[in-house]
Amino acid sequence: MTRRLGAVAIATALLITLGAPQAGAVKRSGSCSLGEASYTLSVVRYDATRLRVRFAVWNSLVGQTWQLFGSDDSVRIFAAARVASLDGVAKISKLIPDRAGTDAVKATASNILTGEICQGSVSF
Repeated sequence: MTRRLGAVAIATALLITLGAPQAGAVKRSGSCSLGEASYTLSVVRYDATRLRVRFAVWNSLVGQTWQLFGSDDSVRIFAAARVASLDGVAKISKLIPDRAGTDAVKATASNILTGEICQGSVSF
Protein backbone atom coordinates (compact mmCIF):
# COMPACT_ATOMS: atom_id res chain seq x y z
CA MET A 1 0.00 0.00 0.00
CA THR A 2 2.82 2.43 0.88
CA ARG A 3 4.56 1.73 -2.43
CA ARG A 4 1.38 2.47 -4.34
CA LEU A 5 0.89 5.76 -2.53
CA GLY A 6 4.50 6.70 -3.20
CA ALA A 7 4.17 5.83 -6.88
CA VAL A 8 0.92 7.79 -7.15
CA ALA A 9 2.53 10.80 -5.47
CA ILE A 10 5.50 10.69 -7.84
CA ALA A 11 3.26 10.29 -10.90
CA THR A 12 1.06 13.17 -9.77
CA ALA A 13 4.08 15.41 -9.20
CA LEU A 14 5.41 14.60 -12.68
CA LEU A 15 2.06 15.33 -14.32
CA ILE A 16 1.75 18.63 -12.52
CA THR A 17 5.32 19.62 -13.43
CA LEU A 18 5.12 18.54 -17.07
CA GLY A 19 1.64 19.93 -17.57
CA ALA A 20 2.37 23.29 -15.99
CA PRO A 21 2.67 26.31 -18.26
CA GLN A 22 6.21 27.45 -19.00
CA ALA A 23 7.47 29.56 -16.13
CA GLY A 24 9.08 32.87 -16.89
CA ALA A 25 7.28 34.05 -20.02
CA VAL A 26 5.83 37.46 -20.85
CA LYS A 27 3.92 38.41 -24.02
CA ARG A 28 2.45 41.68 -25.25
CA SER A 29 0.42 42.33 -28.40
CA GLY A 30 -1.06 45.47 -29.86
CA SER A 31 -2.01 47.53 -32.86
CA CYS A 32 0.42 49.59 -34.87
CA SER A 33 0.15 53.33 -35.59
CA LEU A 34 -1.95 53.17 -38.77
CA GLY A 35 -4.12 50.30 -37.53
CA GLU A 36 -3.20 48.16 -40.52
CA ALA A 37 -0.65 45.87 -38.82
CA SER A 38 -0.31 44.47 -35.32
CA TYR A 39 2.66 43.23 -33.29
CA THR A 40 3.58 40.60 -30.73
CA LEU A 41 6.58 40.87 -28.40
CA SER A 42 7.46 37.94 -26.16
CA VAL A 43 10.27 37.13 -23.75
CA VAL A 44 10.74 33.57 -22.54
CA ARG A 45 13.34 32.04 -20.25
CA TYR A 46 15.47 29.87 -22.56
CA ASP A 47 17.82 28.44 -19.94
CA ALA A 48 19.45 29.51 -16.67
CA THR A 49 21.41 32.39 -18.23
CA ARG A 50 19.56 33.35 -21.43
CA LEU A 51 16.24 34.72 -22.61
CA ARG A 52 14.58 34.32 -26.01
CA VAL A 53 13.11 37.54 -27.40
CA ARG A 54 10.64 37.26 -30.28
CA PHE A 55 9.17 40.25 -32.08
CA ALA A 56 6.73 39.89 -34.97
CA VAL A 57 4.66 42.26 -37.08
CA TRP A 58 1.46 40.68 -38.38
CA ASN A 59 -1.00 41.58 -41.17
CA SER A 60 1.56 43.36 -43.30
CA LEU A 61 1.37 43.31 -47.06
CA VAL A 62 3.57 40.64 -48.60
CA GLY A 63 6.95 42.02 -49.66
CA GLN A 64 6.88 45.16 -47.49
CA THR A 65 10.13 45.85 -45.65
CA TRP A 66 10.17 46.54 -41.91
CA GLN A 67 13.09 47.88 -39.87
CA LEU A 68 13.09 46.03 -36.52
CA PHE A 69 14.93 47.39 -33.48
CA GLY A 70 15.13 45.89 -30.00
CA SER A 71 16.82 46.72 -26.72
CA ASP A 72 17.19 45.31 -23.24
CA ASP A 73 17.86 47.87 -20.52
CA SER A 74 18.74 50.35 -23.32
CA VAL A 75 21.38 47.99 -24.78
CA ARG A 76 20.69 47.12 -28.42
CA ILE A 77 19.86 43.46 -28.95
CA PHE A 78 18.83 43.60 -32.61
CA ALA A 79 18.58 45.98 -35.56
CA ALA A 80 17.53 44.30 -38.78
CA ALA A 81 15.42 44.67 -41.89
CA ARG A 82 12.82 41.98 -42.52
CA VAL A 83 10.54 41.53 -45.53
CA ALA A 84 6.98 40.40 -44.82
CA SER A 85 6.62 36.77 -45.85
CA LEU A 86 3.78 35.18 -47.82
CA ASP A 87 1.70 35.06 -44.64
CA GLY A 88 2.25 38.79 -44.03
CA VAL A 89 4.66 38.41 -41.09
CA ALA A 90 7.99 40.14 -40.50
CA LYS A 91 9.74 38.67 -37.46
CA ILE A 92 12.95 38.22 -35.52
CA SER A 93 14.03 35.92 -32.70
CA LYS A 94 17.17 36.40 -30.58
CA LEU A 95 18.78 34.73 -27.61
CA ILE A 96 20.09 37.31 -25.17
CA PRO A 97 21.85 37.16 -21.80
CA ASP A 98 19.58 37.45 -18.78
CA ARG A 99 20.81 40.65 -17.16
CA ALA A 100 20.77 41.18 -13.41
CA GLY A 101 17.49 42.50 -12.05
CA THR A 102 14.42 43.20 -14.15
CA ASP A 103 14.97 43.21 -17.91
CA ALA A 104 13.20 46.09 -19.69
CA VAL A 105 12.80 44.81 -23.25
CA LYS A 106 11.57 47.25 -25.91
CA ALA A 107 10.97 46.66 -29.61
CA THR A 108 10.02 48.94 -32.51
CA ALA A 109 9.16 48.16 -36.11
CA SER A 110 8.99 50.77 -38.86
CA ASN A 111 7.49 50.09 -42.29
CA ILE A 112 9.82 51.85 -44.73
CA LEU A 113 7.07 52.23 -47.37
CA THR A 114 4.07 53.38 -45.32
CA GLY A 115 5.78 54.84 -42.25
CA GLU A 116 3.65 52.71 -39.92
CA ILE A 117 5.24 52.22 -36.49
CA CYS A 118 4.76 49.34 -34.05
CA GLN A 119 6.11 49.67 -30.49
CA GLY A 120 5.98 47.31 -27.57
CA SER A 121 7.71 46.76 -24.26
CA VAL A 122 7.75 44.16 -21.51
CA SER A 123 9.41 43.82 -18.14
CA PHE A 124 10.84 40.43 -17.36
